[in-house]
Amino acid sequence: MRTPVWLLVLVCALAASRAEPQDLFRHEAWDRVLQQHVTPAGLVDYRALKQQPGDLERYVATLEAHSPDNAPAMFPTDAHRLAYWINAYNALIVKRVVDHYPIASIRDLGSLFSSVFGKTQIVGGKSLSYDDIEHGIIRPRFREPRIHFVLNCASRSCAPLRRHALTAETLDQTLQQAAVEFLNDPRHVRIHPDTGRIELSKYFDWFESDFAAGPRGSGGRASVLDFIRPYLAPDRQQILAARRDWRVDFLAYDWGLNDAGRDR
Repeated sequence: MRTPVWLLVLVCALAASRAEPQDLFRHEAWDRVLQQHVTPAGLVDYRALKQQPGDLERYVATLEAHSPDNAPAMFPTDAHRLAYWINAYNALIVKRVVDHYPIASIRDLGSLFSSVFGKTQIVGGKSLSYDDIEHGIIRPRFREPRIHFVLNCASRSCAPLRRHALTAETLDQTLQQAAVEFLNDPRHVRIHPDTGRIELSKYFDWFESDFAAGPRGSGGRASVLDFIRPYLAPDRQQILAARRDWRVDFLAYDWGLNDAGRDR
């Protein structure tokens, strides 16, 4: 008996739908690294990771082979592409630290004439630096200011490294949660209502145009405060809204390595 055409079509469609996830870029190895070697405070146990580098090396190998630029079918949406580039930046920074550990600061890996963030590695078959990924790809392509709360440069004043890989399915939720956590942490935002002074992370100095309201670069520090306000706890929102003449200063940036072993 011949199989009906409609049944063949249905079987093929089901097979295609089941096969499709296998064609997407996978972040499981990086997720295991984060779960096993990142503390609840977002610090990295580099010593242990250096002794167990298998998952990190496997993940970096997949980054070297595939990216949204050379394998677009693996990244069907902007969320897939942005999650990839954030995970890639973070994983490649961690890999560089692990390869040279122990060090006191990520900046120790640069030189008198060049920053460590200008160092290159192969990503999707191309030679890219960390600056290329952050300033040449992530910021201009996606124009998403919350990326600053999930990108980690292996330093104490960076946004803490999250304990799970970013995925397309939960990307917006993760970015929102990261913004709330970062902006309510007194290490990054300090409000002094008695003196009318607010101290902000250096991110808001370096990347002011990313956070400013309106067209890129048209805002200013008042717009930066407008950006911050919705993410603050209700009591801090009220304090911030109580006056418009805040004096904005920027906190010193701690480039010390985000090493869990430093706190032992």
